[in-house]
Amino acid sequence: TGYRISPLNSYQDMADADPPAVTAHLAAKLNELKIAYLHVMRADFFQQQTGDVVAVARKNFEGVIVVNMGYDLEQSNAAINDKQADAVAFGTKFLANPDLVERFRTGAELNEMRPEFFYVGGNKGYNDYQTLEQIEDAKAVFKPVKVGAIEAGNRVFMAPLTRCRADAGHVPSEAMAQYYADRAGAGILIAEATIINEAGSAFLNEPGIYNDEQVAAWKKVTEAVHAKNGKIVLQIVHAGRAAPKVNNKDEEPVAPSAIACTHTIAGEFNATGEKIPYDTPRELKAEELPAIVELFVAAAKNAIAAGFDGVEVHGANGYLLDSFTRDSANKREDAYGGSVEARAKFPLEVATAVVEAIGADR
Repeated sequence: TGYRISPLNSYQDMADADPPAVTAHLAAKLNELKIAYLHVMRADFFQQQTGDVVAVARKNFEGVIVVNMGYDLEQSNAAINDKQADAVAFGTKFLANPDLVERFRTGAELNEMRPEFFYVGGNKGYNDYQTLEQIEDAKAVFKPVKVGAIEAGNRVFMAPLTRCRADAGHVPSEAMAQYYADRAGAGILIAEATIINEAGSAFLNEPGIYNDEQVAAWKKVTEAVHAKNGKIVLQIVHAGRAAPKVNNKDEEPVAPSAIACTHTIAGEFNATGEKIPYDTPRELKAEELPAIVELFVAAAKNAIAAGFDGVEVHGANGYLLDSFTRDSANKREDAYGGSVEARAKFPLEVATAVVEAIGADR
């Protein structure tokens, strides 16, 4: 089991008075769970918050640390050689370079990304990037690493990237099998954020992992990746306040507190096709939280049944678990709000339950 954090990221209106404190507490508590890895996003999409949260995470977490955001090959090798990280996850570089590992290994030029195709249907800008054939050994990022029960052949991991290629029922498409198989050269593929409940759609066509049809479709993806000797884990997410009613049969989004995101939802991510404001979420009652824990547990078990090598719990980017940890979104006055320890209580309950369900090494 892995867990992703983004203490500095202001995406989804997130902010925190003391990101290093949040990082330190989460890392220490997750270390006690002996999870396979901690995935640390080191920066802010919008560069509003700064700080070295990777060093804080390293100080408090003894397991494998995967870092993400803005790394090049030189920085990746430095982070690993300096023991600040054990692996580096790349996002947008993998979109245009299915064989990113080989390109890094040989020093080959990277393909240019085509952002205009990031969130649209079809193969253009998705499965039409050319790959390299030659493979050469190189430096630290190409050394194998054991991540829990997973033997990763290299340390160039693919970060989770929402692609919106599932169908209206959140069932993974056949194109997704090719997409992930083409990138099986990564040490570990961390598959895109996958919703754990029917009323959890934040992006309209993201995949789910809460019913048998979705599990069967994901099996085709994992089989395609494993056929190329790849390793793949699934990121599981509860969207929280980021799930608009128009995407979810008018069901209210939920959050730690009734505080809405202040920015708008792009047309391609909601059923209206137009920019719309986020809905004000309903504040969750404490007695509702165990049921959400069970949704994560069920999703983790479904992921293993679908053939994934492990799961990553999405505790970043302003979705439900992250919103509990951040003092801008969590104004609760019960056992789940206030101090860093209290705000982290529910996310850590989720992590604990997932570990107990599938094992810390998965």
